[in-house]
Amino acid sequence: MSTKPLYEQLADKLTRYIRDGRLKPGDRLPTEAELGEMFGVSRITVRQGLAILTRNGLIERFASRGTFVLERKNTGSWELGSINDLVQLGKDTTTKIASWSLVPPPAEIAEFFASDEPVYKLQAVRYKSAVPLYFAENYLLRSIGERIPAQALETRTMVEMLTSVLNVPIKHAQEEISMADASAEMAKQLWIKENQAVIVQRIDLFDADDKPVQSGKGWWRSEHFKRRFKLNYV
Repeated sequence: MSTKPLYEQLADKLTRYIRDGRLKPGDRLPTEAELGEMFGVSRITVRQGLAILTRNGLIERFASRGTFVLERKNTGSWELGSINDLVQLGKDTTTKIASWSLVPPPAEIAEFFASDEPVYKLQAVRYKSAVPLYFAENYLLRSIGERIPAQALETRTMVEMLTSVLNVPIKHAQEEISMADASAEMAKQLWIKENQAVIVQRIDLFDADDKPVQSGKGWWRSEHFKRRFKLNYV
């Protein structure tokens, strides 16, 4: 007989299920009531056991949506040192397209492209282990965007489309990171509360002639955003 409290025993069992693959990344766990019935314990015991898994980074809980198993790697943490790293970031996540259309450019985008011509606008949510990481909004030159079918963006990021499919010569990217409060629509997309702090990551791409090709923003759930830089002493 184990001398551990019941909630620790439950946490140990669920941890084993995750590690041996019975519960996989992206799986939704049964409800507290269902887990209590399955293991013959109270809902309080289930809640305490799930709290341990949450602290250990194995699951994440969302009000009205349920509890999901997370990838055991550092979810939402990538080291960006090249354009290729941006491509890899996309391969590590999945995408749900919200919209892809030709629109008049907002003032900030018109200034970026130095043109009032219509641009293609993408809005999408990127997921890791069925959990939303960030909401993406990209603006792309019309001459390039009209070559991209919407369904292609469900399996490839914009950066991968540009570099690997369309062979657009990207010379460099420029990144800016800031903070913002989530709007009601943003909160709904990211499964967070309205006005909750989010990380805003803007990445602009430029071609071989240093002309702007794409301007993109990602609104990240702050607990899943971490950037690591390698600084060399010269």
